Amino acid sequence: MKLFWEQSELELYFTLNTEEKKLLAKRTDTNKLGCAVLMKFVQYDRKFPTKKNEIPHLLIKYIAEQLDLSHELFKNYSFNLNSGEYRKQRAIIRRFYNIRKWNRKYVKNISKFIYQSVLPQKMEVKEIQNEILNFLYKNSIEPPSHKYLGRMIGSILNSWENAFFERIYSVLSSSRPSDNIAAFWGKMNLHYL
Repeated sequence: MKLFWEQSELELYFTLNTEEKKLLAKRTDTNKLGCAVLMKFVQYDRKFPTKKNEIPHLLIKYIAEQLDLSHELFKNYSFNLNSGEYRKQRAIIRRFYNIRKWNRKYVKNISKFIYQSVLPQKMEVKEIQNEILNFLYKNSIEPPSHKYLGRMIGSILNSWENAFFERIYSVLSSSRPSDNIAAFWGKMNLHYL
């Protein structure tokens, strides 16, 4: 997420609506601000922040103003990823926005999507990552950690490349030397993978 925002951007992307404010009503001031910041961060960035310093100061200030709170309260917000309160707030946010928690069972669907819709047109890791994040967002699934996502992409690329080279080998081993190059590529049928 970028660090600097125009006022019009803050208003467009980070204004709390009535339902969001109702959800925050019964919390302490510190947790109210922390939860509101997480809500708007997730809504914009499609994922939860993993570090407190990922959240732009301008965003914290803008949300605090909407809640008539001091932005300094965010310094006291417990950002321990393993704390019960933080996990509880994440669960509330997921439920509120209908976001499904990441589960390894989604890997098969993601791999199928990447094989059929992305490869071989896009082979750059960043492009594949963006396609996966878009897929997760469209399907209301919280993305895995950045580290896990990287390993998943590596595994997808590795299996796709292995299948690709096996297909080349099978076509070459069944080709006669007299086959022309156009026939070879016709037999490859790259979208078969």
